[in-house]
Amino acid sequence: MSERTTIKIGDRNDPNQNVGEATLGKNKKGSGNWLQGLFVKEDKRGQGYGKELINQAVQSSPGGLSLEVRTDNTTAVNLYQDCGFEIYDIITDKSGNQYYRMRKTG
Repeated sequence: MSERTTIKIGDRNDPNQNVGEATLGKNKKGSGNWLQGLFVKEDKRGQGYGKELINQAVQSSPGGLSLEVRTDNTTAVNLYQDCGFEIYDIITDKSGNQYYRMRKTG
């Protein structure tokens, strides 16, 4: 994998229409990859596209996949937990925002 990889997902009814993407980078603090971003178009949320992207990202990350998500973003936290991610740390940025560090290993 290069320094950054983007995984895109098309609409089930029109595969040429991009409805979401995940961006992965190499995990510089350990093995595996880092989920740098996940986006699904608002009108396509809740239809399984996010889970599909996460599953593809995990498959592309044989050494494991890590991420950070704001603790108050319960929709995303629940999605990641449903996909098998576990919280292993909580950090606070300079603005006082708290983030869960999560990971999923093989």
